[in-house]
Amino acid sequence: MMLPIALYGVFYLGNIAINGIGTFPNKNDWYGFFLFGNRIAVVIILILFTVNYIIGFTLRKLNQKNH
Repeated sequence: MMLPIALYGVFYLGNIAINGIGTFPNKNDWYGFFLFGNRIAVVIILILFTVNYIIGFTLRKLNQKNH
């Protein structure tokens, strides 16, 4: 189920939108996705979401095949 991942992503992006990226040591961008700008951050987040979706889809298919 991808709901927890999606909710965490919404929280992470909401934190960035509300508080900004910040500066060291009080950075709000915990993972550094926004170091290279908003466009790159969106690409990174979409790639992570897609990879997680593919892993979940594959595991579900393998589980259905074994039952």
